[in-house]
Amino acid sequence: MLRIVIAAAFAAFVSGCATSPVSPSQAKPVPRERLFAFQEKLPKSTATISVTRDSGLLGSGCFLAFSLDGVRAGRFDPSETARFYVEPGEHLLSVRPDAEGSGLCHFATIQNNARETIMRENENKNFRIMMDPNGTADIQRAE
Repeated sequence: MLRIVIAAAFAAFVSGCATSPVSPSQAKPVPRERLFAFQEKLPKSTATISVTRDSGLLGSGCFLAFSLDGVRAGRFDPSETARFYVEPGEHLLSVRPDAEGSGLCHFATIQNNARETIMRENENKNFRIMMDPNGTADIQRAE
């Protein structure tokens, strides 16, 4: 019975917490082994998309998968950041539970959220991966 009360109290505490933005300059870089695409600057890749995952307890035990134009680009832990090099034009950014997650992370029910953005030549845009108090992961434009 005590375990149930402790688990319920912990769930109530965690569900009331959303994640907090982290400045890309204060975040740790995503390790190279968790970056899969859009890492090379090519002659046509003149725009940069910077992505930083928020800090916070909510969802912190699981990686979140970031995709760019339907291509898996990286796996993010909390307070991590990475840059992705793309051609100018329209792009689709999405975040979802990591398919390679183990344990409870593998069965996460976080919905896949996506955002469109238009990148201009030599432009850099910052985005943040965040989670709301309901445990829904999202990617949003950051300033």
